[in-house]
Amino acid sequence: MTSPKGESAGEHRFRLVVEAAPNAMVMIDRAGKIVMVNAQAERVFGYPRAELVGLPVEVLVPERFRGHHPELRTTFFADLRPRPMGEGRDLYALRKDGSEFPVEIGLNPIETDEGMMVLSAIVDITARKVAELALRDSERRFRLIVEAAPNAMVMIDPAGRIVMVNTPAERVFGYARAELVGRPVEVLVPERFRGHHPELRTTFFADLRPRPMGEGLDLYALKKDGSEFPVEIGLNPIQTDEGMMVLSAIVDITARKVAELALRDSERRYSVLVNGVTDYAIYMLDPDGIVTNWNRGRTAHQGLPHRRDRRPALLVLSHRGGPCCECAAAIARNRRPRWPVRGRILARAQGRQPLPGQRGD
Repeated sequence: MTSPKGESAGEHRFRLVVEAAPNAMVMIDRAGKIVMVNAQAERVFGYPRAELVGLPVEVLVPERFRGHHPELRTTFFADLRPRPMGEGRDLYALRKDGSEFPVEIGLNPIETDEGMMVLSAIVDITARKVAELALRDSERRFRLIVEAAPNAMVMIDPAGRIVMVNTPAERVFGYARAELVGRPVEVLVPERFRGHHPELRTTFFADLRPRPMGEGLDLYALKKDGSEFPVEIGLNPIQTDEGMMVLSAIVDITARKVAELALRDSERRYSVLVNGVTDYAIYMLDPDGIVTNWNRGRTAHQGLPHRRDRRPALLVLSHRGGPCCECAAAIARNRRPRWPVRGRILARAQGRQPLPGQRGD
C-alpha cells in the first residue's frame, strides 16, 4: 500500500475503519507478510505494530499448526470470497509471550493499489470457551443428579419430544432409554388422554413455573406392555443450551392407591360392624379415656344424638347398670369398672396394656 502521506481519501477512510474496529484486525499480502494491524491486534497479541508489520503471519500461529498454514493461505487466494477460517474446527492463536488462546477468524479479500490482500478479523473467544466448559460441567452434574434420582425422570422439549430419561424411568415404563429418546411423550400417556395432552403441554410452556401436573385429578401413565398405573407428576422448567425444557418427576403410586382402597374397605366394614349394632352400646375412647364417639345402640339406650368425630383408640361394649361413660373411661385407664360389663372388649389401639378381664367380670 502507499504510505499514509500519499494514500487516497478512500484508503485513509479504510484505515480509520480498521483502526476503530472492536476486534483484532490483521491484513496480509499473497506472500503471507503482515502489512497492517490495528490497536486491538497490538493488545490481543502483545506486539507493538512496528514489530508485526513485515513479519510472516505464521508468527501468530502456534508451532503445531505452522507447517500446514501456507497451504491453507494458498487455498484461500485461489478462491477469494469472504468466509470464516477453519469452519467447524477449534482455532488457536499465539501471543508474543508464547501463550495460546482460542479464536474465531473471519477472512475477507481486499483489493488494494498493491494487489489483492486478505483482511482477517480475529476474535478472542477465551471467555466463551470458559463459559461453555462451565456449562458442559453443569450439564454433566445435572445429568448425574437426574440419573441418581429415585423417581422416574423424563425431560421433553417444547415440541413434546423426549430428550432425556433416567434408569428408574426405564424400569417403571419398561422401555430402554434408546427407545424413548426422540419419541413424543404421548407414548407414555394412555390412549384416552392423548388427544388433550398437547394442549396441556402448550399451556405449561406458556406459564413456566414448577407445579404438580393435573392437581386434584387422578393421573395415569402407560407402560410399554400396554398396562396403566396411577402416578403423581411434578413439572419443572429447565433452561438448557437447546432452549427451555420440562423435567417431569414421575412417581408410581400404585402401592398407595392399593393401601387407600384397603383402608376404605376396612372403614366400610368397621362402619357396618359398629353402626349395625342397636341392642347395646359401643363406645370409642381416646388413649386418655375420653369418650369420642358411640354407636346407634348408645343413642337408642340413652337418647343421645349419634356422632362420629374420629377413629377410636378403644372399642368396648356397654354393661349392666351404672353410667356407661364412667365404665368406659375406667376400662380405658386399665382399671376394673365399678359395674359388671356385659359382652367383651372388641379392639384396642395405641399399644396400651391388655384390659383387666376380657369379659370385664
